[in-house]
Formats: sequence, structure tokens, C-alpha cells
Amino acid sequence: MFADKAAYSRCAGAYGRGMKLSELTAGETAVICAVAADGAMRARLASLNVAAGKEIRVLRIAPFGGGMLLEAEGVRLALRRSLASSVAVRRIHPTAAERRALSSSADEQCKFSPSAERRTEEGI
Repeated sequence: MFADKAAYSRCAGAYGRGMKLSELTAGETAVICAVAADGAMRARLASLNVAAGKEIRVLRIAPFGGGMLLEAEGVRLALRRSLASSVAVRRIHPTAAERRALSSSADEQCKFSPSAERRTEEGI
């Protein structure tokens, strides 16, 4: 599906694997890694700021497999799910489950010490 397999594989970021734009949920933000569209469609998407390296945010998702309302660097647009599935993205912000996992592992690695915080505030 993606002609540029290297660009699609670079989508794996700090929060997991690369994914399709159609897999994001409302409120999530991502960076576009690759667009698997041909000629005129690729040019049209690029004119709407849907191109590699651009940031995109999902505003709303229509029910029953409908379209997606998106914002790509100031431009609002709606895409069919089938077209959104041809856009590879890397999520910028983690989901709630990923935030919990990250925070629990951070808690285990770095225990809070009030006495250490007091010493640094007092300059000791």
C-alpha cells in the first residue's frame, strides 16, 4: 500500500508503532509520515496541508465508519475513512492508557523524596 516503506517504518515513535490516520481517535494529534495517494489526489491533499512532516489533529469522527473532521496546520478538512487509511502517522501525544503506563513506570524509577526537595529549595 505504501510505496515508501522506509517513511512508513519511521512512523514508530516514542509511544509505539506507526499507524494509519484512520486509527486515531477524536482529540489526538499526530505527525504525518507518508501519504499513499497518486498524482492529483496527492497534490490535492498537499494543498490542504496533508503531507509528510505536517501536524494533524482529529477533531471529530462520524459514526458508523463515516468520515473524519481534521485540522492540518490551520486548515480544517473532512476525509473519508478509506482515504485516511492511506495516510501513515506517528501519534504525538500518548493515549490515556499509555499515559498511565508511562507514569507508573516513572513512579517506580523515581521515588518522590520530600526531604530531598526541601534541601534543593533551601540551597543545601
